[in-house]
Amino acid sequence: MTVPSHQDFFGAALIALAARISKKTVHRRAAREGWRRRQDGNAFVYQVPRALLGKCLALAGESGPRGLSGETVTPERRAEALRIVHRLLACLLLGSAIEAGSPHESSLNRVARVASFRCSPRSLRRWFKAFAARGTAGLAERKRGRVGRKPNVKGRS
Repeated sequence: MTVPSHQDFFGAALIALAARISKKTVHRRAAREGWRRRQDGNAFVYQVPRALLGKCLALAGESGPRGLSGETVTPERRAEALRIVHRLLACLLLGSAIEAGSPHESSLNRVARVASFRCSPRSLRRWFKAFAARGTAGLAERKRGRVGRKPNVKGRS
């Protein structure tokens, strides 16, 4: 039995790009088919089946170190980056309003109204606190699992 090399393990984003499926589907398929996996930092990397190995190796060769080519930037990642930028701008507006001496609650309400996207004062307060604690990284969503609307289960309304 041979020990798998580091090149045999790939992240879900690269596998999704090679197989033309979503990252969530990669994780589900890996669990269903029993792919070998290991932890790489905060994420899992998978040893893909032979059918996908060639495609993944070709994409990994194109993208260079750490898979940062323009092709691996998915629409979901672009949308998340845009959300972070909007939240950062709202936090900076709130910070400058508070520094100018305006009361905290009125600043929250005013910035929530004039922001270029819909947000509530409660969300803005949470983002501002996360930004003060962890910087720009605190503005990223840290949701795990299935998030958002779930399909309606038959028999339940």
